[in-house]
Amino acid sequence: MTEEKQRNGDTEEVDGGPALVFMPFVVMDDLLDKLKLLDYDRDFVRQLRMKPLSRHYFAIPTNPGEQFHVFSCLTSWLIRKCGKPFDTPQEFDDPNTTDRKSVV
Repeated sequence: MTEEKQRNGDTEEVDGGPALVFMPFVVMDDLLDKLKLLDYDRDFVRQLRMKPLSRHYFAIPTNPGEQFHVFSCLTSWLIRKCGKPFDTPQEFDDPNTTDRKSVV
């Protein structure tokens, strides 16, 4: 029936309920658990002299520039963890260049 509505151009709104608002916090908590399994505290935080991420760091948009930098540093660390050479981006690097490098 849903496919039929989509074919006819009708759009149906999906209500995820009140718990859907808290989903970013659940995902962030899962992310931190997985990072801890990869020795994130020892390898990422200490070596790169970063603050440990809180359970709410990426769930609440506070400072997009800082969050992007931490995300790109985390991405580069994970790529290196896979055995690929990858330079850690600097805080004031162009975001488009940083994105392009991590995708390639």
